[in-house]
Amino acid sequence: MFSDRRVREAITLAFDFEWMNKALFYNAWSRTNSYFQNTEYAATKYPDADELVILAPLKKDLPPEVFSQIYQPPKSKGDGYDRENLLKADTLLEQAGWVLKGQQRVNSVSGKPLSFELLLPAGSNSQWVLPFQHNLQRLGITMNIRQVDNSQITNRLRSRDYDMMPRLYRAMPWPSSDLQILWASQYIDSSYNAPGVQSPVIDKLIGQIIAAQGDKAKLIPLGRALDRVLTWNYYMLPMWFMAEDRIAWWDKFFASGYSPNFIPLASTTGGMTSTKRRNCPQPDGRENRWALI
Repeated sequence: MFSDRRVREAITLAFDFEWMNKALFYNAWSRTNSYFQNTEYAATKYPDADELVILAPLKKDLPPEVFSQIYQPPKSKGDGYDRENLLKADTLLEQAGWVLKGQQRVNSVSGKPLSFELLLPAGSNSQWVLPFQHNLQRLGITMNIRQVDNSQITNRLRSRDYDMMPRLYRAMPWPSSDLQILWASQYIDSSYNAPGVQSPVIDKLIGQIIAAQGDKAKLIPLGRALDRVLTWNYYMLPMWFMAEDRIAWWDKFFASGYSPNFIPLASTTGGMTSTKRRNCPQPDGRENRWALI
């Protein structure tokens, strides 16, 4: 089912981030669109000459969009009636051999219904789940929801006993050797490489990235090339991230009218500040949320 890129893209089209962000999260989040979010390694423009040198030998094994488009996740009007994206999803599903029979999406050959399970940690924030489930129902897809404790989540990961689950993907400040743990085929039988990706193209790019550690001139096109390959293959469903630092501070110990541009965790000006720092990026990059599919 999820082995077909068209199915993964169709499910991504059913995720209405704009409506969720407005209706549920007070527009607090920004949409994730890169595995190297907010860094110079994110593929935010068309591939340049250096990237094309890397990607051209792999062209037959890559989606054509890698070369011709800039990846952006689907965008809706945010009104809760995302007809345009759902029509695109319906077309993709038809092309992949999943047709509507009554109100149910079934395989055109086997007749098997298109259904899967979303696995959630017990007690987690699941506001976003029901709107997502509703959009999938409009496509004839059944998404069953199951909440389990953390130990079961770990066991399910180790045994690969899951269809989809939300995961925290910490964006890297640069492409490092850690990428092999997250994406390389050699980690397919571990609790890493959670999407279960086995791709010679990705393995080759990661190998080149490891060999280029310390050489920024080589890492920039390699990182952007890998970003394109990952995003356009829809291995994960991009959710959201915090685009800015949010700081609550108390002006009791500052002179009247003083408003600093940025407040450190500890005061360096004498006196004492009461400062709380919330939802800030960790030193190794901003945190992104993705759902595995």
